[in-house]
Amino acid sequence: KRKGAFAVYLEPWHADVFEFLDLRKNHGKEEHRARDLFYALWVPDLFMERVQNGGDWSLFCPNESPGLADCWGENFEELYTRYEREGKAKKVVQAQQLWFEILKSQIETGTPYMLFKDTCNRKSNQQNLGTIKSSNLCTEIIEYTSPTETAVCNLASIALPRYVREKVRYKASVLPPSLSGEFVVVNKHLLHDLTEMGLWSPAIKNNIIYEDGSVQKIPEIPDDLKVIYRTVWEIKQRTLVDMAVDRGSYIDQSQSLNIHMDQPNFGKLTSLHFYAWSKGLKTGMYYLRSRAAADAIKFTVDTSILQEKPEVVDDVSTQKAQMVCSLTNREDCMACGS
Repeated sequence: KRKGAFAVYLEPWHADVFEFLDLRKNHGKEEHRARDLFYALWVPDLFMERVQNGGDWSLFCPNESPGLADCWGENFEELYTRYEREGKAKKVVQAQQLWFEILKSQIETGTPYMLFKDTCNRKSNQQNLGTIKSSNLCTEIIEYTSPTETAVCNLASIALPRYVREKVRYKASVLPPSLSGEFVVVNKHLLHDLTEMGLWSPAIKNNIIYEDGSVQKIPEIPDDLKVIYRTVWEIKQRTLVDMAVDRGSYIDQSQSLNIHMDQPNFGKLTSLHFYAWSKGLKTGMYYLRSRAAADAIKFTVDTSILQEKPEVVDDVSTQKAQMVCSLTNREDCMACGS
């Protein structure tokens, strides 16, 4: 039987948010961890603005300061700032301090997911029913739910190759996870193109495996094919966000938008989140996918040609500097980073 899966959504004004961000981490006391759950942040615009402007952020108890989860937009901001003026905050921190912890958790665990509360509600066709308080396990369903109404998602699959003729083809080969680990799947389109050009050979195959599916560093492969057959790590994530924005006009719900960064850092991740937010995405990020620091041993490749990669270690001050830099120079950071 398939095990059930649960996603827990929390707004960043909640007094337990710092502990919430630690729940999936691999270190720390076991009684303070819950790694079988999945975590998401339901982020109001006000928090993003406080981070961007270097302001303070107040954390509240939902019992002592009720109603924050039940409103959005201007109503949320009015209630939130009223509770601040009344001194009801359990704790006041710098907004960028909390943002830094969010990024740390995402880089280490791939979560929490990032969904923008105000955008989700502002673009909903269920505003007459009330405030939407969360999405679902896969971040693509945005529906109203209440103690008397439970929203559900029904899944169906369409085999796109039967209906859509491919014009642009990405990714030379993929390494999907399986119960026995990872295995190589050859891209039949790349194989066809290389065969037609008389370039396919055992040497080319080994080079592609050695490069983890990338063809960018293989001199025998023409530049026009290198443009077409890029791996997910070689596509600018800003481009993926732009594509998600374009699709958004035709989607009344949301999208499971995975973000792939070869070596994520606080600057690139901050810039990406703020770009997704500013472009009006409901789901800013599903999972953050990053590559392992050390590659798996490739038994079918001559290991004598492997070269050691230098280890790059960023200290906390460097990471915070990256984050602050990306907030003040978002366009430059997006262009040179992800």
